[in-house]
Amino acid sequence: MKNKKIKIVIIGLVSILILGAFSTTGIYNGVKDAIYANNKNKSELAVGSEDFETKKFNGGAYLIIDKPLDSAVYLEKDLIVVHVVDQNGDNVKDAYVEILEYDYIHDTTGWGGNAYLTAPSVTEDTDVRIHAETFEGEECIEDIKITIRAKKLYVSAPSSTSEGETFKVTVKSQDGKAVIGAKVTFDDTTEYTDIYGMVTFSAPFVIEDTNYNIIASAPLRWYEDGEKEIKVIDKGVVICGYVVGDDGANGWVPLNNAKISLNNEHKATTNKNGYYIFEVPPSSLQIVPTTSSLEGYFCTIIASHDGYEIDSWSGSIYGTMYINFALK
Repeated sequence: MKNKKIKIVIIGLVSILILGAFSTTGIYNGVKDAIYANNKNKSELAVGSEDFETKKFNGGAYLIIDKPLDSAVYLEKDLIVVHVVDQNGDNVKDAYVEILEYDYIHDTTGWGGNAYLTAPSVTEDTDVRIHAETFEGEECIEDIKITIRAKKLYVSAPSSTSEGETFKVTVKSQDGKAVIGAKVTFDDTTEYTDIYGMVTFSAPFVIEDTNYNIIASAPLRWYEDGEKEIKVIDKGVVICGYVVGDDGANGWVPLNNAKISLNNEHKATTNKNGYYIFEVPPSSLQIVPTTSSLEGYFCTIIASHDGYEIDSWSGSIYGTMYINFALK
């Protein structure tokens, strides 16, 4: 058997779209030229700072492999292009290339010496080895070690917000880049991220502090869903409105100093424009029973002013509500 040295070069992370737009011939010719340039002295084989290791196999066949940097990281589902050449820099056809930990991921080099592997799906960073051998039984002295990284969405949002307030959510990939067009769901509302990976939501009104999940997804791009919990804080209720009175010939006019009572506990008076406001914390309100078809806090509001009949309103309230009175 003729002595042969085989080298495997990982061309790198190449997307299918890029391969479709550019010929790989120039890429591999460049690699081949680099091999020739570094192998003028056949007794010392090196590429850059990476020295080749050799070992004798099968009665005189020397196999050589150059390892990528320790930081060689590929995302799951990415295309890994492996180039196999011999000691002369010539392409090796029919070399069998596989990811050892995922033996169903394999390919055989063609005339160009190229094998194409698809990075497997993983749930966390996973170290794998790429192995190659020829049909003559020659194997690599050392497998190429790379890391497969899960394509996962990461959701950034405040840990809490108050009901009725708006807040921003940012979605990024595992490498910290904004993800455009990711689907983000919060409280049955769905938005899609902009060019900055951001969306905006409004917190719902709640009758007690409530935790919600924010979920981001982009399944067509093989991302694992991202999730973030946010607490919506109950601020109680804000009740406001106007009180007007029937002034006969002058019609309806704003009533100054009208007295407003909420649940016979909270008192307010109107200003010269007839405006009043209550800001009531949840601790002093009674939640409507869950058996009721209503939601929120049960409230009774009474409006009165000297010379006018008393008027009242009862019902469930949450968030901010406007309740006006017209006294006769």
